[in-house]
Amino acid sequence: MRLQSLRIVLLLVGTLLFSATASADTVDQSFTSPYSMSAALNECCPMLAQTYTAGLNGNLTGVNLELYSNIATDFSAHPLVVSIYSVTGGVPNSLLTSTTLPAGFSPGISTLITFPTAIAQVAGTMYAIVVSVPTAPAGGSGGYWIGACCGTDQYTGGQGLMLFNGSWVLIIADADLGFQTHVNVVPEPGTLALVTTGLAAAIVRRRKRVP
Repeated sequence: MRLQSLRIVLLLVGTLLFSATASADTVDQSFTSPYSMSAALNECCPMLAQTYTAGLNGNLTGVNLELYSNIATDFSAHPLVVSIYSVTGGVPNSLLTSTTLPAGFSPGISTLITFPTAIAQVAGTMYAIVVSVPTAPAGGSGGYWIGACCGTDQYTGGQGLMLFNGSWVLIIADADLGFQTHVNVVPEPGTLALVTTGLAAAIVRRRKRVP
């Protein structure tokens, strides 16, 4: 009887762990308000960033961006790189992961951009989505664009930035780029331990009632 009870506990714990790791991704941070402007990626400003404050503990699995390109320009020589950075002093600091999109790739806000490795993010910590064109086209000849909105600080967990003359500066006051982050939530170890203890206690009580 004891061995059978132990097997039941282990089976239930294994099921809980599998369900936790196989859970669907959750949209954590999001700014998808109607856009009144757009920010360009070209020779003038080859890097744009949107900082955000994580709301959930878990693994960042992907992002959405309100991204498009000027169809009049040939981007075969201008691949786009999307990266996640840690943030220090409100600006991107250390690279955590990145992925290179095909030239001319224009996903829009509805297409998920994934990374080769998931990034463990901590709730309350600030990160940055950085979009860059290492071989940026000349200003005025077109480029990639990201939808943005300004005028009021509609996303208070971060801000839109651009790299100008080697320094990160505000795109304009209170501007944010259109984005979403997707997180696979990791249950707290204490939660799983509590559930396991509860299951074990329930089985023990049941065994005591069996004549």
